[in-house]
Amino acid sequence: MPKRFARANAYKQEKDRLLCLGGAILMADIVGITNESDICFNSSRKSFANGFLEFNISHSGDVCALAVGDLPVGVDIEKADCNNLTIAEKVFSDKEYEWMCPDPVVRFHRLWTLKESLLKAAGTGLVDDMKSVDIFPFTAGAPVTYGNTVWYASETRFKDCFISVCSSGPVGDLLLVPLIKQ
Repeated sequence: MPKRFARANAYKQEKDRLLCLGGAILMADIVGITNESDICFNSSRKSFANGFLEFNISHSGDVCALAVGDLPVGVDIEKADCNNLTIAEKVFSDKEYEWMCPDPVVRFHRLWTLKESLLKAAGTGLVDDMKSVDIFPFTAGAPVTYGNTVWYASETRFKDCFISVCSSGPVGDLLLVPLIKQ
């Protein structure tokens, strides 16, 4: 997959290059996409492949996540990092920010991954006014309406990473399949 190698080489960190290539392996093994010409992108750069299941990939730290389903799906994974907290007031509504404050590191990463997985599932990518995207109901396990669609989410943790998956249909338990370094 020459395009994937070029995309991987654009990353500055070796671990990010390897995670990008790992995403290609996951797409081939789980989704069945072995020909990169099958992969298309919408105007917000969300990838899709006609004739294949819906999928979305994210990576952070040393972990790569793939979400797959019959309906639009988005996944985000973020390694816990106190430095991320500096953007909270810019991206969370007042209600989200207030909810975050009692446990800022954990709740920031929960909110961030829920918000980004929703935007990836909806196919919009990060929007200019992140505060206007209300994902607060997700924190209580309730669905969220965004762009005239009802969205559902599920969250989990793996190592020091927070993972959220969002879809336009109910999301079941998340299956984590670690890839072992050789």
